[in-house]
Amino acid sequence: MWSNIDNMVWEKEIASLKLPIYYDCNFIESVSKVFNTEIQYFLFMKKNKALALGAFHVKNNKIITPESFTFTALWFSSQLSDVSYLEISDSLINIFKKKYRGATLRLETRINDIRPFIWADFKIENKYTYIKKDDLAPHYSVIKNLSKLENDHYIFKVEEIDEKSTHINLTFLKKTIFSNKLVDSYKLLLIEWDKIGALKAFSIYKQAELICSNIVLIDKNQFKVYTILLNSVTIEEKYAHTYLYSSIINWCKENGISEIDFCGANLPSVSKFKSYFNSELKTYFIVKYHPLRSNIYNTKESIVKLIKKIITRFRYS
Repeated sequence: MWSNIDNMVWEKEIASLKLPIYYDCNFIESVSKVFNTEIQYFLFMKKNKALALGAFHVKNNKIITPESFTFTALWFSSQLSDVSYLEISDSLINIFKKKYRGATLRLETRINDIRPFIWADFKIENKYTYIKKDDLAPHYSVIKNLSKLENDHYIFKVEEIDEKSTHINLTFLKKTIFSNKLVDSYKLLLIEWDKIGALKAFSIYKQAELICSNIVLIDKNQFKVYTILLNSVTIEEKYAHTYLYSSIINWCKENGISEIDFCGANLPSVSKFKSYFNSELKTYFIVKYHPLRSNIYNTKESIVKLIKKIITRFRYS
């Protein structure tokens, strides 16, 4: 059964599992510190064996997903049968419904069976990202564009994040759909993640000028990086991102990084660009539950069924 645990038990249970960085207590607590959430750790044990675990951020008695760069720390043993997975998921969902006023989870790409959430009246959002984990060459257009840069003197650098790389990215975020308040929170979050050694800046310079900088989350356990932030460039530097991504792929290969999450494929232009690097499209899900929405939906379904029943009776009377 599911039980609440503290962070010490959590650390003990995940120690041998080699899970992604967002399962790490220091990482979870850094997010909690910035967004002022309470952390609830849960563990499902059977016969002294951990079969599932989850760490959730709670605010105003709701489970929330404070930042949009990583996934919810929710793990199920790969040894579970379908029946066991469904039962364990259902029991967790029942806890959500009894204990909290709502829940939003961003599920990892490896959680692809979302039937328990569908059956429990969660709202399901399909999302996509591109994963690069092979040595396949990019699309010919990438090679063609790179050949045009021979005289542009771009320099690729891997650096610690600093005021320049942070500013250029957060300024770009403020020009998009992100509120100033959220961007300010992300600035604090970058500071916290930098403290635990989880960030690098992959930057492109032209002479001494910073053209673009990709702030990257480094996951040492998984030999993986997440390209979480990238600023736009001017039309004069339209191939800078191509050079940057190509350089990142080469650097990762040379430094033992086996997987790159390009973090998002949900906009047409962004998706098209990332696909050129011969990366694999992956689906993930954001699942949301709100009691009022569920009640309205169930009432609507009941009314529809009643109307259909009345129509059927009238038709054959």
